[in-house]
Amino acid sequence: MAEQVSEIETSGTISPAEPFDKDADTKALFEATQGLGTKEKVITEILTKRTNSQRQDIIEAYVLAYDEELLDVMKSELSGNFLSVVEGILDEPAVHLAKAVHKYATNTSMLPTDLGLRLLEIIFPLNYLETSYIKEVYQQVFGSILDEDITLNVFGPWKLILINVEMGQRHETACIDSYKVDQDVQYLEETPIDDWALPNARIEDLLIRDSVQHLQKVFKRVKQSMSEKGVDIIQAIKDSNMTTEQKDGFVAVVSICTDYVRFNATILHKAMSGVGTNDDTLIRVIVSRCEIDLENIKSEFQQMYGVSLRDWISSDTSGNYRDILLAIIGD
Repeated sequence: MAEQVSEIETSGTISPAEPFDKDADTKALFEATQGLGTKEKVITEILTKRTNSQRQDIIEAYVLAYDEELLDVMKSELSGNFLSVVEGILDEPAVHLAKAVHKYATNTSMLPTDLGLRLLEIIFPLNYLETSYIKEVYQQVFGSILDEDITLNVFGPWKLILINVEMGQRHETACIDSYKVDQDVQYLEETPIDDWALPNARIEDLLIRDSVQHLQKVFKRVKQSMSEKGVDIIQAIKDSNMTTEQKDGFVAVVSICTDYVRFNATILHKAMSGVGTNDDTLIRVIVSRCEIDLENIKSEFQQMYGVSLRDWISSDTSGNYRDILLAIIGD
């Protein structure tokens, strides 16, 4: 029996500017980069109050008006993390994610197993159409093939999952097969968590072949069932005898499938905890979710950590970089 997929209501922090005058915005951005000193506040005010679609209109208008690519101008005038945010919000969403994936898929300074976990955070939540488009953009922008880069540079238990998800092996459908959900839930409930460890053909098939919606149904059911027995599924994974890479990967998979908003709130908190800030992760999550569910992430962050995301970012960043992040997340 097939079950219709339902959507949870989400809300971003950026909505279309009304009225919208792309020519006025184009002129203001041009003037902000002329003369002595760049007017970062003007750039922030315009770009963070427009949707990505409106920014693409501005980019097109800028080329027609000044015969220059807006992003090239920004790269020549700006620097550091402020530039990284500006580049992120000027890029189309698929380009932004493709660049994030490329940064890890070709990284030679991180442990190959760590690369796999970072890529899992980005690639695993994507559906077939999203992965297909990002693969296409990846090749256009970088001139290389994503699965070949992953094969060459990533090692560890999650490599096979990443390659197959990225290659579009998932069966996407508007309906969920409730019988198969029951079968998968039964398998996971009857199998000790230690035995989930990869390689495991049944687990691999589940994670590679089934849609994100199917996985959400399955892992939410398993989480609820374990909770009713007084067991927290995330803690059970952490307490298992699996390797650290396996534990971290399964924590990510289960978190993504059971509560993606909470997962992103956790990722943001981790990015700003301890010594230093993981700016790549901070920028990626803020930019990629700002028109989707960043309001939800903000609320979840406040509930989880007892402090607002705005205050956390404000205390962990500075200058124009802080200003543009705060402008994106809103009040």
